[in-house]
Amino acid sequence: MQALEKLLVVMVTLLVSVSSTHVRTSPVTMATTNGDVIGIRKVICEQTVDVFYGIPFAKPPLGELRFKAPVAADQWECPRNCSVKPNSCWQMVDEVFGNFSGADMWNPNTPMSEDCLYLNVWRPACTANCDSSKKKPIMVWIFGGSFTTGTTTLDVYDGTELAIKNDVVVVSIAYRLGPLGFLYLGTEDAPGNVGLLDQVMALNWVKDNAENLGGSADAITIFGESAGAVSVGFHLLSPLSRDLFKYAIMESASPLADWGTIDTSRAVARANQLADIVNCPSTTPEARVTCLRQANPADLTNNQYLNNSIVDFFDLPFPPVVDKHFLPDTPENLISRGEIKNTSVLVGVNKNEGLYFVVYAFLSYFPLNGTGSLSESQYDDVISYIFTPNVSSSAEFSQLYPVSSPEDRIKVIDSATGDKLFKCPVVDFAEAYAGLGGRVYMYSFEHRISTNAWPEWLGVAHGYEIEVVFGLPLALNSSYTNDEKNLSLNVMGLLTNFARTGNPNKADETVWPEYNTETESYVIINKDGVNVDYKLRRQQCDFLKTLG
Repeated sequence: MQALEKLLVVMVTLLVSVSSTHVRTSPVTMATTNGDVIGIRKVICEQTVDVFYGIPFAKPPLGELRFKAPVAADQWECPRNCSVKPNSCWQMVDEVFGNFSGADMWNPNTPMSEDCLYLNVWRPACTANCDSSKKKPIMVWIFGGSFTTGTTTLDVYDGTELAIKNDVVVVSIAYRLGPLGFLYLGTEDAPGNVGLLDQVMALNWVKDNAENLGGSADAITIFGESAGAVSVGFHLLSPLSRDLFKYAIMESASPLADWGTIDTSRAVARANQLADIVNCPSTTPEARVTCLRQANPADLTNNQYLNNSIVDFFDLPFPPVVDKHFLPDTPENLISRGEIKNTSVLVGVNKNEGLYFVVYAFLSYFPLNGTGSLSESQYDDVISYIFTPNVSSSAEFSQLYPVSSPEDRIKVIDSATGDKLFKCPVVDFAEAYAGLGGRVYMYSFEHRISTNAWPEWLGVAHGYEIEVVFGLPLALNSSYTNDEKNLSLNVMGLLTNFARTGNPNKADETVWPEYNTETESYVIINKDGVNVDYKLRRQQCDFLKTLG
């Protein structure tokens, strides 16, 4: 028995020794303006990062606080446990393809709750031979998801590698989604845009706690993708938030995306329609809100498409509104008047932005086990739905989006849809912002990740640069290629250079020229490096403007 005990001790010691060469963990405490929090110190291959999950920045928006602007979190006396990922905000779960990993990777991976206004922090730990007085840049991530889905807790948003490989503090912030975040009745009790106000409160918290995070309040960069990028653009415009950060990065969208806002009359109509569906009929907005506050959050969330009455392509059910408070006017009008933060912005798109969303709209045309090929009538169906009937037969459309073989149909659908939804809003924003004297750097990401579960014909799809941005290829035991590890190091280096200086280039080189309205230069980023090109989708975007 004694010999067996000795053997077990030896085995455990060996296991600990082996694991300790890779990842060791211990508790770590950080002060905040609300009270101390206890997180996890991780030593990963001799690099150390402190991780804090679920730090509250606002009171739980429950009961009377539902639909209202956020209220700052209370103080706490005892240290708060922040070692477990927080709740996700209520949202619809994508079950269209069952347990298909390509879709499921975006579904919430923690319990859904209205008690969801938390942020997560990854900070490089200051250990031996570290100058604690040196303040690091802070990068605040705003996730996307059409203002209806998303959560800070997804594996793809893990800030570990971005923080430790680049000596930056990474923060991810939550915000309310769907009707719980954006229901608008034009009243104090339902003012709309509270999801964006959640972001403002989180940014205030980050700025107030920058020193506690090991960062500088004067070196905060906000970055986001898709609806997160639209949010970033709104913060450039909003008088409530434009002074809370220094630089901005927008991936695959801009505030000029027409799906990013809805007019107030339609917003009120949709709020009233949702109220009817969940049995809250009433003659006054106040009475409706009182009833809606009693409704089950799952019922509000799952009925937000209003019995499938929202039928236009990419028409979001409850997006932001021009509320005259957070957004004083439309993004187009604010930009045209120059009412926007003057700084450096980095914007970009992926090679194949559009097809991902077309697949969901035409499931029978695009089975996952299919080839992506379409008949001529199917092609006409898709183009007519996304644009206007018979647009594909116009001479200019055919010239800019040529179909010379059956294989071209899917390519045209992807490029035309991607231009309409994502690329042209980015290109138009770059042109307008540079015209106002702002500094702009623009990219097109064009590498399809080897681990991508979607069919090959989907290409370099919307959202599939994010894992490269966050350094997932560099995580322990990852299955990415060596080219993708180098690509990720390169991309993270460019973005964190930008977070430090407002310029993605190193001080002694210029691989990425600044965009200007004459050359419209941008860079193509792929596994071979960074290559300069010009006038991204300019002719196509000019044409699409004529369609309205």
